[in-house]
Amino acid sequence: MKKCPTPIARGFQMVLAMLVGLAAAAVPTVAQAQTAPGVNGAFSLIQMVHTTSAPSGSAVPLEPKAWDGASPGGPFRYSGIACNGNAPVNNIATDLTTYNTRLPGSRSPASTRMQPLEFNATPQGPPGTFRLDGKTTLTVCKLAGGPTATPDPVPDASKDKIFLTWTATAEKTSPEEVRWRGSFTLTGGTGVYQDLSGQGQISGYFFCFAPEGCANLGQYRDGQLVMNGTYRDPTVPGVAATTTPAPVLPTPPAGRDPFSLMQMVHTTSTPSGSLVSLPAAPWNGASAGGPFRYAGIPCTGNAPVNNIATNLTTYNSRLPGSRSPASTRMHPLEFNVTALADGAFRLDGTGTMTACNRTGGATAATDPVADAQKDKILLTWTASAERTSAEEIRWHGTFRITGGTGVYRNLTGQGEIGGYFFCFAAAGCAAAGQFQDGQFAMQGVFAAPNVPGNGYWLVASDGGVFSFGDYRFLGSTGALRLNKPVVGMVPTPNRDGYWSVASDGGIFAFGDAAFLGSTGALQLNRPVVGMAASPSGKGYWLVASDGGIFAFGDATFLGSTGALTLNQPIVGMASTPTGKGYWLVASDGGIFAFGDARFLGSTGALKLNQPIVGMASTPTGKGYWLVASDGGIFAFGDARFLGSTGALKLNRPVVGMAAEPSGNGYWLVASDGGIFAFGDATFSGSTGAIRLNRPMAGMTV
Repeated sequence: MKKCPTPIARGFQMVLAMLVGLAAAAVPTVAQAQTAPGVNGAFSLIQMVHTTSAPSGSAVPLEPKAWDGASPGGPFRYSGIACNGNAPVNNIATDLTTYNTRLPGSRSPASTRMQPLEFNATPQGPPGTFRLDGKTTLTVCKLAGGPTATPDPVPDASKDKIFLTWTATAEKTSPEEVRWRGSFTLTGGTGVYQDLSGQGQISGYFFCFAPEGCANLGQYRDGQLVMNGTYRDPTVPGVAATTTPAPVLPTPPAGRDPFSLMQMVHTTSTPSGSLVSLPAAPWNGASAGGPFRYAGIPCTGNAPVNNIATNLTTYNSRLPGSRSPASTRMHPLEFNVTALADGAFRLDGTGTMTACNRTGGATAATDPVADAQKDKILLTWTASAERTSAEEIRWHGTFRITGGTGVYRNLTGQGEIGGYFFCFAAAGCAAAGQFQDGQFAMQGVFAAPNVPGNGYWLVASDGGVFSFGDYRFLGSTGALRLNKPVVGMVPTPNRDGYWSVASDGGIFAFGDAAFLGSTGALQLNRPVVGMAASPSGKGYWLVASDGGIFAFGDATFLGSTGALTLNQPIVGMASTPTGKGYWLVASDGGIFAFGDARFLGSTGALKLNQPIVGMASTPTGKGYWLVASDGGIFAFGDARFLGSTGALKLNRPVVGMAAEPSGNGYWLVASDGGIFAFGDATFSGSTGAIRLNRPMAGMTV
């Protein structure tokens, strides 16, 4: 069998860390790499770890103690699920546990579990950066390939172990993610691994999919990590490994954000709802030609923890309602093969990445949006591949993001991609001749297209639009003669367009906003007073002052107050992040919740100084703010009070508000276009000193 000749720095670089600018450097091919002296094999390992439950049969009793990403101390402890708790495809060591299949009866890849991953945290360097000093016990679940038996006759505590120590630099990169990167040393083990030695790079991230998010929970409960390095087979003479220093987290280039992504792909079954029909055509590892095609399971087919893009699909959480990490699927990964010298191959491929769920957590079991209709990220890639055993092909190369659909159509980026194809068939790929499954990772940088960091739009009652900060002017009705005044506006998800709505329900669409219908030609019982858009940007709701709801596009009618006698008229609405609910607010602050929108409080029973004129919801959908015409703010649920103008004497009354996408700030707008910013909301300009043709009707971000 041909050994993989790839050393740490030039081989199978499946490192889920902030390795930025890698695509700009030359990537060595398999044929160019040289064998490191005293090294008997190279390996890569993917693991998932948790603190949400104690794995049955864990070698070390798990005392769940998740790190909060900010406190020194420890030990903090994470662990893998029990060996018989899931298919081993989810936690794989490609050949470390099998000595390149020289252990009798072993097959590569083999299944492993972290039991536990343990570390202490010490502040180091810039604020928010920590040094992690850890030790890990790696349980070897099964060497023969395929799922572990259930029930397993050998408890995890009795299985052979591999020990390692590691040190890393960690940084909190978002409210819901901590990234870390460093080096490790193999220090032996038990059973056949007692004399094992080696070294390499280790990196990963801790995150939270709890409904309330780590921002509130304060704990990073789950994680994923990758190790890649070299080892010395204790049965073969060689040179002992030495420890490498922990690298420093690099800074991404200006205008670029780093990301990491882990994916699993298959050909054993056709994923339901796959964008491309998947033929049973896996690569046999020996033949040129193609295209060969692999695809992820459907978005509803598994918990998103198994296929994660840490921030690529959320633009670092700047897309409204998004949370990092978010779930993705590759539908499909496709490539052609060209034979090179010395048994190596060149793979030239494309990838279509489906963004399953940007709001975190599992995708709904009955997903109303088919995978084929979800937004996509498109990429091209090239790699060098080598068959490293009878049951494994490794590959490594570079990729470029070439755009996508929906909010990703102008996305750009580049980086490294690497992975392997393997077989868990009972007879093995040696007999089947097909590498039916695979895993790969991408790391690189991306440029978020047209996602403003700071800014907002204001709209006047004649439909005149005023753009500030990073927001672009995309058109207005300021020069038109309208039948009725404009009463509000909402943006499309990627901020490349917006709609304005008039009091007769007439809709005016600009930029990439699509006209999906209106009530302009209908005789309404009461005038329209506001609108909200669905998360996809392919639908919207209009609300009248009697609470009547008009739904267009993929916006679903979920209820109204049109048949009720209200104490005070409705003055606005807001939708939940899922698009499966909305709130209506009356001028007395009375709240009416429909769909998955929860009633979290109101001012309906209070005597207000001034009437309520609008509302905004938090990104989680678990809170909202109400604003009165004097700028008084009322916060409910997880919405925080961050300031108001209630105690100030205003030149003109407040007519609306908008929430900062993170939920940590908001803006108020007065009828003269005066802007008041609170919390993280940034003042980017106003029309307060300008003589307007018509008063302001509202604002949006």
